[in-house]
Amino acid sequence: MSSKEFFVENSAQRFDYRAFVRTKYKDKPEDIEHFEAVAENFTDPTEHMIAYLHDITEDGMCTIDDLRTEGLPE
Repeated sequence: MSSKEFFVENSAQRFDYRAFVRTKYKDKPEDIEHFEAVAENFTDPTEHMIAYLHDITEDGMCTIDDLRTEGLPE
């Protein structure tokens, strides 16, 4: 994965998960640093995305349905 490819695509749209997380955590840079540190341990694009998103629903920043609406593939 290129360091600039922080998105996944499904048949309907492109989901830029890094930008999505940065929007949700814009006032919490320490959390963004944590997500980036966890995600850098994975080279597989799907695993990288999961690592980057691992706390977002738990923290109440969005729901699984919100992620689906944004374009997160099943």
